[in-house]
Amino acid sequence: MARPVWRVGIGGLDPVQSAEDLRTLLCRQRGIDEASASFFQPEYETAIHDPYLLFGMQEAVDRIYFAIKKGQRILVYGDYDADGVTSSAILVSTVQELGASVFPYLPHRMDDGYGLNQHVLERLLPEIDLVISVDCGVANVNEIAWLKKKGKDTIVVDHHEMAAELPPARVVLHPRHPQGKYPWGYLCGAGMAWKLCQALLRDRRSGFAEDRDKEKWLLDLVLLGTVADVMPLLDENRAIARFGLMVLQLERRPGLKALLNALRISGKELGLEDVGYKIVPRLNAPGRLEHAQPALELLLATDRNSAERQVAILESYNTKRQSISRRIAKEAEAQVVADSPVVFAFEASWPAGVVGLVAGQLARKFNRPAVVVGSNGRHAVGSARSPKGHNILHILEAGREHLLALGGHAQAAGFSVKEELVNHFHRAIVQSPIHDKNQSFEEEVRADAVVGESLLHRDTAALIERFGPFGEGNAEPMLIVRSLPLLKATIVGKKQEHAKFIFGAQTRLDAIGFGLAPKAALLGNTVDVVGSLGIDRFFGSPRLQLKVKDIISAGKVTIKETVLA
Repeated sequence: MARPVWRVGIGGLDPVQSAEDLRTLLCRQRGIDEASASFFQPEYETAIHDPYLLFGMQEAVDRIYFAIKKGQRILVYGDYDADGVTSSAILVSTVQELGASVFPYLPHRMDDGYGLNQHVLERLLPEIDLVISVDCGVANVNEIAWLKKKGKDTIVVDHHEMAAELPPARVVLHPRHPQGKYPWGYLCGAGMAWKLCQALLRDRRSGFAEDRDKEKWLLDLVLLGTVADVMPLLDENRAIARFGLMVLQLERRPGLKALLNALRISGKELGLEDVGYKIVPRLNAPGRLEHAQPALELLLATDRNSAERQVAILESYNTKRQSISRRIAKEAEAQVVADSPVVFAFEASWPAGVVGLVAGQLARKFNRPAVVVGSNGRHAVGSARSPKGHNILHILEAGREHLLALGGHAQAAGFSVKEELVNHFHRAIVQSPIHDKNQSFEEEVRADAVVGESLLHRDTAALIERFGPFGEGNAEPMLIVRSLPLLKATIVGKKQEHAKFIFGAQTRLDAIGFGLAPKAALLGNTVDVVGSLGIDRFFGSPRLQLKVKDIISAGKVTIKETVLA
């Protein structure tokens, strides 16, 4: 059996001797100026960019205020995922407060599909004067051309990839607009909706031009969209995450307050894990199975009773979604071919709204690209996920001739295909020459630094926390500790799949290793460990904890330097 290899960032192979040295190393590896106040203590006025730097913003603001003045009816057309729902809530609540006659429309995943749907627009046409699409629209050239022909203006507020031809909208607001010079190109849909609201509120016609509080109170929703769409937590998104957590913690929004209460995290210090693993899945659940409207109604709720009703509905959807996901994951796993470069599973009865979740689970479990295909009732719909180091979009391109539609990026993509062509598509992507025949499917364990046991204390954890919030583009630092005494290992979890450890010769250190139960029985009295050091605040008083990524008996792993991507 091959000796396991852990990889550590450049400069991290020699054991770090002090917390200050660790800070210097982490800053160097991440390209951060150690004295950078903008990274460690961002100020709102400097970290948040001027919304009017977005191409077309002034025209969009003027058109909306014209609609308000003339009493025109505004349709906010969103999307069925958490980013689309939060985008809609941000814009609807803001323009409503400014006096607009506005109503939202969230498409049904199965009936309407993603983006502007002409049949829906035909039905709503008599009721609308202005259409604002949020978290969609940049690809809807034909639908927006049809609206223009009918005499209706459209403002597109989107962040998805643009084709060469932009839709003939009155305005296209996009962080990467080809004619724009916005300094940060990776805002989510909620982020873009917020930039429009920022501009509206800063306009003298709002009555709030000098008051920044109105725009700041929207940051809880912007945070949810940013985390839901897995945006890189760098530049402006880092500030959004930081300030958004502060706003969320204050529980000013009745719907989110009710949800936090139901999740039993109200009044606690919240982190992005709470957002990503508890809040976002519940906002996504209705749109995955039926219609996203309950999630929007939760965010727009103005009183406790209506908020609690919507929370109960979301919880019901989420429970159902979890049950369906578990069943499909089990069925999909039964289709996995051991030596295939791509995990592939198809069943026409699987609902399209959950195949992406299952693909993500399979990609993590088997550490290879995963494609899961279900149906939306008209044709097969697939989602693909990939671990870092594999570009799933390039893999899917090998079977593009069989597809009806394809979109996405390196780690996540979606497509539609006629059911009778699914097997042809499967064969094409598996047989593609893009696959490395020598590719190992073993998960690569990466860390930032090797540290001694003496650094496993609260001051080090506090130093590491200053690099947060952690997420996409700003991963939590991982530390390797060699020859660490193992005092106790206990198997835990409903399925006995996790392990709790107690380490230490100098001081006792509690640790948790998710999914590491199989390794716990194989360990000696001294171990090599890789994991993240932090403060666990979940159960009452804060305590130091190591979250173990991998563990092995001491001396049985090779550690090599590498460039951390």
